Amino acid sequence: MLKENELNYIFQTTVSFVKHILNANYVNFFEVNAFSSKLILKASADWDQELVGIKEINNVSNSIEGYNLAINESIVIINFKYDKDFHFNMQFKNEKFKNAICVLIKVKDIPFGLLSVYFKENKLNEDTKDFLLLISKMISTKIEIKLI
Repeated sequence: MLKENELNYIFQTTVSFVKHILNANYVNFFEVNAFSSKLILKASADWDQELVGIKEINNVSNSIEGYNLAINESIVIINFKYDKDFHFNMQFKNEKFKNAICVLIKVKDIPFGLLSVYFKENKLNEDTKDFLLLISKMISTKIEIKLI
């Protein structure tokens, strides 16, 4: 069985690795709370460090994570210049992000978490998408193996 500290290590290592490899400005991992309509911040690379384990967002909110979970797609790409439906806190607006990509991580076909990557420059391409889908699959597989 996977322990909470093992999960947290996987999440934090993943966001740090993804931020470094993609040269992203902000990366986070939200875990889906199966008992409520909340997403819980489990890992962050940069300015939400003090909120890890505390910050929650409503999964039906106008966030990229909530949207991705609601439509149950493996990946969502947002261009903030054109996609005006997403409302973010002032910190996101002040940072002037150009685009973001969010990957839904499923364990045994059940939504488990979301990995989100934000960029201030237009860096998204097919390689970025494929890389994040691979990371998602690796996390999912690791969790599934530990559950057996």
